[in-house]
Amino acid sequence: MQWMRRLHRGRMAGVLALLLTLLMGLVPMRLDGIVPAAWATAVESTASAAAPTAAPPTAQRPAGGQPKSHWATLDGRRVIEIRVAAGAQKPADLARRVSRELKRLADDPAVRPSDLVVEEHPPYWMVSQRLPDGSLTPRLAVDERAARSFGLSQQALAELYRDQLQAAMRRYRSSHSLESWLRGTGLAAALLGVYLLWLHW
Repeated sequence: MQWMRRLHRGRMAGVLALLLTLLMGLVPMRLDGIVPAAWATAVESTASAAAPTAAPPTAQRPAGGQPKSHWATLDGRRVIEIRVAAGAQKPADLARRVSRELKRLADDPAVRPSDLVVEEHPPYWMVSQRLPDGSLTPRLAVDERAARSFGLSQQALAELYRDQLQAAMRRYRSSHSLESWLRGTGLAAALLGVYLLWLHW
């Protein structure tokens, strides 16, 4: 009888270990768009009020045709559409640079989404970052050609970009905070379950 109990315990321990392994593998999966109930209202209301999810209005096609769209992304999601880059920059290069900068800002807890502001620097309107000392560092320039490609004023396009960047930072931080919380909670619950079942045997 003793050896049968040991065999039974060994089998159950193997099953629990397998379940624990599966849980640890599933929890870190991407959880974009899922937020705890306590956060949902604040996140969704802010995103809907501050940053439209739809692409900027489409301008009338210029004589040479519509410029090709390039997207700055964060965590695999499209954030802002870039058709024309200011100065001598290429839209594709600018989209990649904005994506890198946005990821860096979103990962820095010292940077608040509200630190992104719009200011005028003729002949550009800029999306700038407010630093702790109150100074502003330009992050994204909007010139007349870029604004015209969307049928907007320079100020309106800069403000749209700012709102979309802010919303992307909030969404990124909410989803990644939830992922970390679920990973830790799920692991703790699994270990507690294994311990309680072992005591029960």
